[in-house]
Amino acid sequence: MNKKINNSTILIVLIVIGLILRLLFLFIGAKFYYGENIHTMGDTSSYVNSFINLINEGIYSFNLKNSESAFGRLPGYPFFFGIHYLLFGKYSYIATSISQAILDTSVIYLIFFICRDNFKKDLVGIIASLIYCFYPFTIVWVPQICTEIFANWLCFLILFLLTKNKYKTASIVTIIAFYTRPYMAILMIAVLLKIFINSKNLRTSLKIIVQCSLIFWTLYLPWPVRNYINHDKIVLLKPTGAGYERYREDIRSCRTWIQTWSTDVDNIIHKFSRNDYSSIPEDIMQKSGGHELLASTVQLASNCGGGFYNWKTNKTYPNLQKNCDQQINEQFKQMTKNYKQNNYISYLIDVPLKNIKKTLFKGISLQFSTTKEILMISLFSFRSILLILGIIGILLNTKSIISYSYLIIYPLFLYFFICFIIRQLEMRYILQADCILLIFSSYTIYHISKKIKIAY
Repeated sequence: MNKKINNSTILIVLIVIGLILRLLFLFIGAKFYYGENIHTMGDTSSYVNSFINLINEGIYSFNLKNSESAFGRLPGYPFFFGIHYLLFGKYSYIATSISQAILDTSVIYLIFFICRDNFKKDLVGIIASLIYCFYPFTIVWVPQICTEIFANWLCFLILFLLTKNKYKTASIVTIIAFYTRPYMAILMIAVLLKIFINSKNLRTSLKIIVQCSLIFWTLYLPWPVRNYINHDKIVLLKPTGAGYERYREDIRSCRTWIQTWSTDVDNIIHKFSRNDYSSIPEDIMQKSGGHELLASTVQLASNCGGGFYNWKTNKTYPNLQKNCDQQINEQFKQMTKNYKQNNYISYLIDVPLKNIKKTLFKGISLQFSTTKEILMISLFSFRSILLILGIIGILLNTKSIISYSYLIIYPLFLYFFICFIIRQLEMRYILQADCILLIFSSYTIYHISKKIKIAY
């Protein structure tokens, strides 16, 4: 009984400390980290405007001048923000951030029970809660009006519900997660895996699987139905460019070409928008079709590329009917095809390996000359240690890998999808995967501590 009381007390203390830390960062620390504007980043306006335009104009779209913007943001996070907008008006940003602080704090509770119930050890749960309480890579996202905190909370809520065998509720939360970040639909596989793991009767399990699948697909259907009824278009998810001017077809094809050989995408695009291709290595030019093809493509991009114009000026191209996006698109596609034909093995492995290296050892690539940079290197080194401990934790449980497969499937997918498929790695894209690995990092720490205790 005392052990249970002590663990409960520790958990409550960690939750209180976690909430205080997140609120302190929101109201004090965020200004030092972000500057005066602590709430907004590149994606914020699309989430906010999608809901505000729905309320004010009756049209769900973040840019009323771009027809594709009506499909660019699925309604999960815009409606999460929208609740705060309706309740708090001009204070909606700070209200949303406070809610995010509370949601992120609740993960301290969720991760404890996920660990305890899976590993049958309270101490593993306490270790995980302790790490998450102070985990800086979620705390920094608390003030920002973007999906990071909300999506991470949904992810852990789903895993918690699955740990408690609440399959139908988990299916409902999974569709909310899908509407927040589309690739989170993969968590539905985790739902199905957990049903199979606990299966004692095939007929009963199949019945539950059908029920959960029906819940998911029934709640998904309103999105494509809305798109067809309101806009007379069959859009199952969202357009490739998501309705952003800066991701028009000229930019998308350019990104695809760059990502065949480099991870420095944004920097190169900025240079191209100013007709500067001096940083492109000679061998890359030759393997992509030669200097002349690259020079003509970049010149077109800087002169009449609709997307490139937006990167250069942050404005919409004055006359989109007279842009040369299609020609730029075709030339970059040809360059991508040429590079793959001439260097296929390098295409397959170079960029993914760079992404994997960055995923595991982000701190190595950072420069350190200021106090802030030294702090960042220290934090990312701490993250690298936790990731390695997480991988070790999975390996330590290989005999029970099937039992834990519902916990592992999503981070594995996310690392693979980001590093190998879309090839565009930002650390926030893999935040949920990193946090799930903390479950196994905690087990490794528990395992090491147990070995040390036995040794002494």
